[in-house]
Amino acid sequence: MLRTALRPANLGLLLLMVAAAVVFSLLGEWQLGRSQEHARVSPTETVVPIGEVLRPAADFTGHADHQRVEVSGAWADLPVEEVPDRELDGRSGTWVVAALQDGSTGGLLPVLLGWQPAGAPAPEAPTGAAQLTGRLLPSEQPEGLGPDGQLRAVSSGDLVNTWPGRLYTGYLVADAGSVPASGPGGVLTAVPSEAPVPRLDPQNLSYAFQWWLFAAFALVMWGKIVKDRHADELEDRRLAALEAAGAGGEDDDAGGGSAAGRPEPAHRPVRAGLRAWEDEAVPDARPTLQPETPEVHR
Repeated sequence: MLRTALRPANLGLLLLMVAAAVVFSLLGEWQLGRSQEHARVSPTETVVPIGEVLRPAADFTGHADHQRVEVSGAWADLPVEEVPDRELDGRSGTWVVAALQDGSTGGLLPVLLGWQPAGAPAPEAPTGAAQLTGRLLPSEQPEGLGPDGQLRAVSSGDLVNTWPGRLYTGYLVADAGSVPASGPGGVLTAVPSEAPVPRLDPQNLSYAFQWWLFAAFALVMWGKIVKDRHADELEDRRLAALEAAGAGGEDDDAGGGSAAGRPEPAHRPVRAGLRAWEDEAVPDARPTLQPETPEVHR
């Protein structure tokens, strides 16, 4: 089979298959690079106006999830809300949430101003115009209000019973330093907002795998072609050997002479004598037909 593989025709076919495999591998590398590029540059890190990804009272979609946005408007004349049982750096405390009225849509956007230790007095609500940047997060599951009317989750489903007007179905985690809210307990600590974990683009990753599969298939196909050609050569050799053996047998018959010139086998006279003895010993069993005597009628 090695000799078959080293023939010029098969070596030329091998070069063609190797070239195709190299091209397929490069295409796979290109698709893998595109998948990694999408992972390195997340579209959520580009700051866009909030109106491009979310509107008041609209469903919170995947395009808005963890998206960094900018919003301008004025602080609504509403008291701040405190959400208890929130930890930061291992310490327990509360989140402070205020209502920002979007200047373009008029909707109320919950803004997470920051964190303060448990037991600290609530800060004063910010007033006046504001222009903020931060990260959008979906509303938490509603848990209802506490006995004292305190929020238990940053949820538009709970805030709709407290704030009048159309609410956004998400809340904004304001960037550090963009909200100068303070109170008797001091300046609030900004709540960090983490970007989503970058992931490889599954579509480009599947394309890369398909190109690599084609590259492997090209080499496997060459091996199968060589194997089939080797099997055909072995079959041709076997048929040629059978034809040569048949031709040699015919030559032997032609050189042996005619049947009349060949010696008779030794057992033929014995069989002839036995046949003659049987003919003499066994009488003819067939009945002899006698001529009928005509009946005389008187």
